Amino acid sequence: MARVVLVVSFVVLLALLGGLFFTEGDQAPLVAPPAPAQATVPAVAADATATAAVGPLPAPQHEPEPDRANALEHAAADQLPIPADAKWLDVLVFDKATKQPVAGADAVWCDETVYERIAKLSERERETWYRDQERIARRWGWRGRSDRDGKLRVHVGKSWTMVHVRHAGSYGAAHLQAGQEPPKEGHRVLLEPDFAVRVHVVDAAGQPAAGVGLSLEPHDPEQKRARYHGGELRTDAYGMATFVHVQHQRTVPWGPQQGQPVAQWSLFVCIPGLDLPPAVVDAVQVPSEPVEVRLPPTGRLRAKVTLDGQPMPGLRVAFHVGPQGASEARNGAEHALPDPDGWARFPCVPLGKPLFVLADQGAGSFERELPGPTLPGQEVEIAFDLAGEAIVMTGRMLRDDGQPLAEQFVHGNYDATVSMGGTQIRTDAAGRFVWWVGSRQPDRKDAVKLELLAFDWQSEGSAPLRIEVQPRELVVGRNDLGDLRFGVAELVVSGRFAFDSPGGARTWFEVARLDERRRQASTESWRRVDGLQVEVRDDGTFEVRGKLAPGRQRLEVRSQHHLPVEPVEFALGTKDLVIPVRRGNTLQASCLLPDGVPPQWVNLRLQPHDRAVAPKAQDGRRWGRDDPLQAKPQAKTDAATPYAWAALPAGTYTLRVEAGGLAEPYAVVADVVLPQPEGGDPRLLGIDLRPVMTTLRLRVTTHGEASDPRDQPILFLQPQALEQEWRGLQFAIGEAVLPAPKRPIDVMVCMEGCRPVTLRGAVDTAEVTMEPWPTVPVSCLGLDALPSGATLSISARAANAGQRDERRYRTEWRAGSLANLLTPSAGATEVENGVARLQVGDGVHTLSAYLSLEARGQGKLLQQLTPNEIVAGAPVTVQLAVDEVRSAVAALQQQAADAKPAK
Repeated sequence: MARVVLVVSFVVLLALLGGLFFTEGDQAPLVAPPAPAQATVPAVAADATATAAVGPLPAPQHEPEPDRANALEHAAADQLPIPADAKWLDVLVFDKATKQPVAGADAVWCDETVYERIAKLSERERETWYRDQERIARRWGWRGRSDRDGKLRVHVGKSWTMVHVRHAGSYGAAHLQAGQEPPKEGHRVLLEPDFAVRVHVVDAAGQPAAGVGLSLEPHDPEQKRARYHGGELRTDAYGMATFVHVQHQRTVPWGPQQGQPVAQWSLFVCIPGLDLPPAVVDAVQVPSEPVEVRLPPTGRLRAKVTLDGQPMPGLRVAFHVGPQGASEARNGAEHALPDPDGWARFPCVPLGKPLFVLADQGAGSFERELPGPTLPGQEVEIAFDLAGEAIVMTGRMLRDDGQPLAEQFVHGNYDATVSMGGTQIRTDAAGRFVWWVGSRQPDRKDAVKLELLAFDWQSEGSAPLRIEVQPRELVVGRNDLGDLRFGVAELVVSGRFAFDSPGGARTWFEVARLDERRRQASTESWRRVDGLQVEVRDDGTFEVRGKLAPGRQRLEVRSQHHLPVEPVEFALGTKDLVIPVRRGNTLQASCLLPDGVPPQWVNLRLQPHDRAVAPKAQDGRRWGRDDPLQAKPQAKTDAATPYAWAALPAGTYTLRVEAGGLAEPYAVVADVVLPQPEGGDPRLLGIDLRPVMTTLRLRVTTHGEASDPRDQPILFLQPQALEQEWRGLQFAIGEAVLPAPKRPIDVMVCMEGCRPVTLRGAVDTAEVTMEPWPTVPVSCLGLDALPSGATLSISARAANAGQRDERRYRTEWRAGSLANLLTPSAGATEVENGVARLQVGDGVHTLSAYLSLEARGQGKLLQQLTPNEIVAGAPVTVQLAVDEVRSAVAALQQQAADAKPAK
């Protein structure tokens, strides 16, 4: 079956994987849920610590016979058949504690084809299924059982397969990626006692509270709200919700603190504006009884949003408590799908606060404010119509044979003056769709234009089809596109990847076009072409269709699973283009790390002996963001953490084990030869870093106003190995466990908007308080000369700054200019109400001002400021030269007039 790489599939996969560990399953509950009329269990305070007795999930009543066949016959009736050409793998099931194989363990697994089943469900049902991948596998996947040697045989889908295994109250899972090099010890599932946290939520009167969002996260006493804003789970009609497999959450699963132990969890109630402290749950002694949470008095909200008096399909309604239009408030909004009567209902909203109701569908959204309830149980409602606000496209989609495309998801790309990007719409039983592309903008006087719109769809076993909509102007309200019939788009190029050895075809590419406008005498500028229909098949053949104007274009291959490929130019309509691809050599190593050290903070990097083997600078984009000579950490299966390289040229290398960019490596393995000799290199397995590496427990706090709440501290061990590119460790405000050598070490802690701090001879533990750079209020005189809509920005630069600092830094999560961490921001600050607040460091700073006119995209640098230097301390008043300002305004207005096209 053809495989089309689509962004939406990746988003859905993240949703599935995100719900793997924190989900509510459909297995029988460990204790019977309380009936609505009997919900009289006393509730503990929401901020109390749960201390009930503990115990793993009970074992199944019947243990399977270990010699039963792997492929069991009791699969779901609508299960898709396993492809005849499927690749089968042996997965070993082990007990994590004893390291012994487990016979007779029951397994379920599924692959990406489950999307075809989930897509047929209603939107309300789809949301609940996405939260629990094991439940999906039990419903639509395949089943098997480990044999006497603990061996389980499963097949791998076109992209991935997820395996879930249970035995005697223990659970384990494995994610198998198609084409992935198996680990040295083979694919494994490690079983460990399975735990769940059950939660019972009641309202202020002690009655079950249904539909309440909950999130269970590593406890941080400084964290006031859930990271999963809308909650990972919702309570059922009995007020119950179950977080399953929480044993996997005893370490931080991702992010800068990955791998650190978690002793407690915070249980958040995700209702905007409720301000309820989280309950603290013991992660070591997991409660066996439900954690009781009692809500404070709340009210109710219901909202109805229509388009021309009719429901809008796919519409989501949400509420938050403001401020209106704030992105953080919108991100934390609670969403609900309208009921059959058109009303979206929120059973619990805070009292005494204004509510902001947000409606969104497609790329459009609209917000309305209403007073919230003031009395317990009081319900407020709001209803509004979008006909005068929403820019909506409607139409009917037809298959290539002229029949309606009924109840199908269709992917599209678009570019309009109100929004742009990718989208996914769903047709109804008649093939019709309603797509909200944007909202009315009162300050926009020019017409809203649709520049590009293309829809792609592909049925099972057929070629991909496309609809391209002609550009047009859009009006507020309905814009009916009429009947849109799918067909085969114009061929841009087709061909195949010719690999130098057998194996799966895991590669992808972009089409780039020479930008003649930016072309210079000695260099060429190539820009990616969006909106094309790209299909990469499992046999390595590919096809690109769509509209592309004549000119020079090329394929730029992007992959981390083979060696770099030079861009290939082609003529429009080329068929059978052959692109040679060298797979390179895979390599694996493993390390024994000190407890609490996140694997991604330990770098295993190869240094080639032959410079010709090293990646070239122009290979960067072909490899993506990652360095091909640096290994990626893999899922830990035993005491050692595995690392892997996906594709390397043949040659001889030196392996350096590093952390935090420190010049001194923790371990060195010389003369690593590729291809590897038979049996591999035993020096690469189980590299024990514990005798030379320890942990530095660093606590970072901030004092005063932080420049941006999203900024995070970055630690640099000193001295750095590379002076021009520092390697740092990024972590969240609070306490972090960092790798360090077993000796006193100098460290520098940096954070944008704050002074850097250097610690000398740090050992074991350290504390740092980050101080913001001082700010100087700069008042401006002479603003009366500015016309309406003009903008003035002021910046300050150290007078003795010297040459620009070209050094860079890199962490696991970000990269940038080192000067941004070591010095105050040199960016311009807009003057508001006559004042700009500028960050400054030590010494004298020189001022500069930049004047621009509204919506013109042009500006002028003003040279005459009195005074033009400031230092940290008292406020400063600066006089603009009125004549210079007027002259700059006149020049900008003339430029704008000259640029306006003639009628």
